[in-house]
Amino acid sequence: GAWIDSGSFLTGDILEKAMTYDIFTPKFKTVKSEDASRGKWVNGIWFSNGGNILFNFVYDSLIYFWRNHNRAVEYLAVDYILWTAYNNLTDVKKLIDSIPYNNENIRLLNNHLHDTYDRDLYEEIIKVNQIHVINRHQKYPIVDRNNNETFYGYLISGKLE
Repeated sequence: GAWIDSGSFLTGDILEKAMTYDIFTPKFKTVKSEDASRGKWVNGIWFSNGGNILFNFVYDSLIYFWRNHNRAVEYLAVDYILWTAYNNLTDVKKLIDSIPYNNENIRLLNNHLHDTYDRDLYEEIIKVNQIHVINRHQKYPIVDRNNNETFYGYLISGKLE
């Protein structure tokens, strides 16, 4: 199965590739200090086969929380649940550590959404990333100052594959 956050855009055969692993998420060698996952995963983008120990742990943790608290779980709390599993369950640590580094420029397409669409640049972007995180809180122009369609215009019109 897959958990794909609404701010994500997938290209290429990433679904088929991801499902060849017991568990898969974007994973980075270079980590920003503010990254709660320390580059080991991207909260909101996961692929796995059924019965995964990590997702069972997350599910049980959330059910436990909701039985004791009548409120929504903060978004980053899921990262802390994941860290708890990673640091305390050997099988979870092995699973996450077995994920190869991938999609390390996950925000590259997002950085060009305001730019005039360029097919060659798009081909370069999707060559190195098949998972793209789009900032859904930012507004992007559909056309540039010269009335040329932007990357964002292509994205929302369904022209990007």
